[in-house]
Amino acid sequence: MQFIKFISNLFKNIIFKIVMSVFAIIFLFCIFFFKDWFILQYHHIIAYYLVYKGDKAYAEEQLTNAINYYNRALQLYPEHTKARYNLANIHVAFEDFENAADLYRQTIKYDPNFTKARIHLGIILTEELYNPDEAIENYKATVKSKPFILNIPKIYTNGDDVKNDKAVAYYNMGLAYKTKSLIYGDDTEKSRQNLEYAVDSYKQALKIRKNDYDTLYNLALTYQLLGRKEDAAVYYCKAINLKPLNFEAHYNFAILLNSMKQYFYSKQELEKAGLVLDSKGDTYISRYIYDIFREVNYKLMIQQKRNPLVDKMMKEEVPLEGELTYVGGKVVVSDKLDETIINNLKTCNICKDYKEKKE
Repeated sequence: MQFIKFISNLFKNIIFKIVMSVFAIIFLFCIFFFKDWFILQYHHIIAYYLVYKGDKAYAEEQLTNAINYYNRALQLYPEHTKARYNLANIHVAFEDFENAADLYRQTIKYDPNFTKARIHLGIILTEELYNPDEAIENYKATVKSKPFILNIPKIYTNGDDVKNDKAVAYYNMGLAYKTKSLIYGDDTEKSRQNLEYAVDSYKQALKIRKNDYDTLYNLALTYQLLGRKEDAAVYYCKAINLKPLNFEAHYNFAILLNSMKQYFYSKQELEKAGLVLDSKGDTYISRYIYDIFREVNYKLMIQQKRNPLVDKMMKEEVPLEGELTYVGGKVVVSDKLDETIINNLKTCNICKDYKEKKE
């Protein structure tokens, strides 16, 4: 009985050794014939660790360390798009726009559906490198792209983020077309054509994000440049209703209304722009606005055939005590009037008229 047990154990040991030897031979065979693949995987593992260290340094704003980690990772794994994208972002932070653009281009080369890289590239091409044509190409590619939801090791964002990227791309495409329109100078036909393209881009953005102040404001401004004053007024009103404390919309709307000889409403918008600037302590620009205000007020008096000397003698409306105060030479709105004034900044009778016309 013991002899049989001994033979059985011996047989098992021999079989185990044979199996292990076969696996060892196969493993050595694989290493010999596929050593490049094994080396590549090893490099990838090291690269991922370096990218992890780079991301950590990037989050802690240790940008020089992050650059070193990302560069080392890319030497081992050039296709790692996240490392290249973050490296490009750091170059933007250092205002090294040429190298940043090249890194964004390389990121897109490895991953054509990397929409955020295309958007960031388009922004610096338009604002810093004055190449709106290439920027527009990247924005068009962004709105047509269909990123993978999951493609290891690239994990893309959900559907809402994809839609948001497309809205941002359309908005920035509008800015690029507006910039391109300025290049043509005296060629008014080409200039107008690009402004029309800008209008179309902004409208596409608004289909995705209906209540975006920047898109509404820039659409109004573009309509103003095209001379489509009624359309410009509609979108200035929408922008003001969203963010009444942004003086730019009040100011440009006032300029538009002045050109439309709507001096009374232009005066109102200039007053609002001045109040906003005063509350922020920006006295330099507010003085400029009040100079325009005086000019518009004079036009209004002529339009209404009023005597400026009589107006000067009229009793001025003084705010109730405690409603407005001055601290350090700037207007400070008290809590009592805070909500009232914001509502007043939103209120514009002519905006109501334009709303009724559109409806």
